[in-house]
Amino acid sequence: MTENCLCGHTDTGECHLTSAGRIDLDRTAAMIAAQAVIQAEAGADIVGPAAMVRGTTSCVRQALDENGHRDVATMPHLIFDSALYEGYRATMRATPASGAHRPFQISPRQPETAVDTGLAFVGEGADMLLLEPGMLSVDVLTTLKQKTAAPLMPFSVSGEYTRLAPFDPGTGRRDFRPLLELFMMLKRSGAERIITYAAADLARLLAG
Repeated sequence: MTENCLCGHTDTGECHLTSAGRIDLDRTAAMIAAQAVIQAEAGADIVGPAAMVRGTTSCVRQALDENGHRDVATMPHLIFDSALYEGYRATMRATPASGAHRPFQISPRQPETAVDTGLAFVGEGADMLLLEPGMLSVDVLTTLKQKTAAPLMPFSVSGEYTRLAPFDPGTGRRDFRPLLELFMMLKRSGAERIITYAAADLARLLAG
């Protein structure tokens, strides 16, 4: 499973390309599609367009099909703007030069836009949808569950991991119970699967 985006490769930390000082949606979609093909050739089973640019999912699907990767699935990311990304962006040196907010990520004040965008991605051929941050997307998850049969996959981002699996310096361990409670709620709300940095830790917790 991979992510398709440009923010880690542009000198601006933005998810899109520009031409003559303006966002170039066509070049952005074409570059992300080319990236998806490279990832598929490297063995990816699922590619995840994450720039939140409409039209990119269909462009990725077409490029995959034309290059013999019809069995590779697409899982576009449906992303709310959130402070939970700040630590990850700093680590990856992908803080956008234009400011803290990426232009295509959805304001938390606009759940209707998130639902509409998710359905648009499905209409472009998405096999499934990734929703992030997981803990702040539950209302959209439940609404989309009623409107599409596409599997819905909340992504519990790194900011959730650090806050809901606090590290205890006394024991040298993290307490995963709050995170596990979140995931049980996401499953109740209709999540097909949950993507998390804590997968191995939670598997050990549940098995033990």
